[in-house]
Amino acid sequence: MLKDRMHLWIVGFMRGLDLADIRDGQWTEMRDVESIAPGLRFLDIQTEPVMQNTYTNDPAVDGSRFEYSTYQKSTVTLKFWITFDNYADFIDKKHDVQRYFAQKAGFAIATSYRPWVHAFCYFNSFENFEPTNNSAHTCLFNVKLDNAWGCWYSETSSNLIKHWNTGIKEDLQLPVRMGDPNWDMRPGTNHVYIPGDTMIQMSNPQVICHIEMADCSGSVLITNEDTGTELSASGDGVAGNLIWRGLDLRNMDDNTPLNQYSSSADFWLNPGWNTISVSGCSNAFIDTQFIFVTI
Repeated sequence: MLKDRMHLWIVGFMRGLDLADIRDGQWTEMRDVESIAPGLRFLDIQTEPVMQNTYTNDPAVDGSRFEYSTYQKSTVTLKFWITFDNYADFIDKKHDVQRYFAQKAGFAIATSYRPWVHAFCYFNSFENFEPTNNSAHTCLFNVKLDNAWGCWYSETSSNLIKHWNTGIKEDLQLPVRMGDPNWDMRPGTNHVYIPGDTMIQMSNPQVICHIEMADCSGSVLITNEDTGTELSASGDGVAGNLIWRGLDLRNMDDNTPLNQYSSSADFWLNPGWNTISVSGCSNAFIDTQFIFVTI
């Protein structure tokens, strides 16, 4: 049996999950899931990625042609054990647990194994929430959650930097001999390490992915040579401090929209090392979450 028992932290958002609003400070509201009811013990978590492959078929041609893959909604199963004094005590504790989970809310969860990596879920169902037997005064049950996106991801790079420690480095699964990562970029060629398991697409509304640029001077160009994607803008409004929030280009100082100066279709970041060239600004910063297919 493992000696280092895993803990689970959780926070509910009654208005539902607006990922753009989840920022530094809100994570401090997370509570140990065992505090929901007396005698509740978290045992384990089970989660597997679900992939949907899309194919096309041509008339009178054998076989299917692969088009693309997407991550789909997956199930997160939380396993619990609870003790009780008598049946009335069991009913009260069962109510406490069900009242917490069975609400129209979104839940952010993280484990003690990788506390800086989260999943955002919605309640699905309970399993086997009945006493194990009449004499043991225990119950083993499961809580099933829907992970709508199907992936796990970290807080943004700017927030990780604020709280940087060796634990975050381990959670991001950085190479053992690698120093602290740096998501700042200078004019010219930059080699940027992107933690995670899968590509980050700036056009994906599920992911917070911003690029900040300082001292722009009429035109700016950011090219990822490894993914063949770029962000570009030019015109009178492309001046000063700008930010791409996803593909929405704005002035950072007064939030003026500047999309009329850009026709960028998408920007991709591969997991691992990326070769990114920057021109037209004094420096740029990648402020993004990092995506993991499981904990």
